[in-house]
Amino acid sequence: MVQVCYINSKGLAVILKVHQTMKSRGGRVLLTNLQPHIKKVFDIIDALPALRIFPSRRELDAYLDTMQEGDLNYN
Repeated sequence: MVQVCYINSKGLAVILKVHQTMKSRGGRVLLTNLQPHIKKVFDIIDALPALRIFPSRRELDAYLDTMQEGDLNYN
């Protein structure tokens, strides 16, 4: 993941789908070398309650854009 400098809900969905598939087959997905702001996204997602707090995918992506924006400017 060292070259991943941005992630949105679609990227998260792909990773979560792979995780679910691997889990159902007895496997695991491990992510390494996350940029600090990408790790922050995963920390936030992990901390979210089971209830969806974003009324739409567009609003989730807008939140993720804002959260990562400052970190992208210096990369």
